[in-house]
Amino acid sequence: MDKWRKFIGEFEEISGRINYTYAHIYLLIYYLNEKELVGRYYLKNKLGLGEATIRNILIRMRELRILESLRGGHKLTSKGNEIAKEILSKIKIITFDTPIKPGKHNVLIVIKGVGNKIRAGVEERDNVVKYGGTGAVVLVFRNGKIVFPDSGLEADNWYPGITKSLISRIRLKEEDVILISGGENSQSSLVSGLNAAISLLYK
Repeated sequence: MDKWRKFIGEFEEISGRINYTYAHIYLLIYYLNEKELVGRYYLKNKLGLGEATIRNILIRMRELRILESLRGGHKLTSKGNEIAKEILSKIKIITFDTPIKPGKHNVLIVIKGVGNKIRAGVEERDNVVKYGGTGAVVLVFRNGKIVFPDSGLEADNWYPGITKSLISRIRLKEEDVILISGGENSQSSLVSGLNAAISLLYK
């Protein structure tokens, strides 16, 4: 069992009825990893959750020794840093003005090495919609090209230059999955896409 899965299992055992998804926990760790200290109000705005929910999540994470609370904010512990290193290496949010736009707002997420779990990409698209997104496009990096998983056709046939552009931003490896998640706003596209990515990773 990896560190992320173990942490989520422990978190669920003590969290009770907290209104969150796995994507919110991922994002909380992402922002804590990004900054030296992170305040509760910053997290509230970034995660789109209520103040009470954020406070309860932080309390539970502190109980699990994932973070510590200091004057001026919260920071990851050594245990939290280990979890962050693991999960952030497997799921990456990429800043990229993608020509593929399944929603008004779109986010591109790379899930490392799980292309063999993809059939046609329908399940992943349905998961994006399930978590509040409007749609998704799923691609796989295979034999040095970005392709549609169902047909094997190159994405460059419809979106010229997308493979070269993406490779210039991130080191893609064989069977990496590229998920473009769409939503009515940036929050919905990000949260729905991350939930679909986490579901795929632990499928």
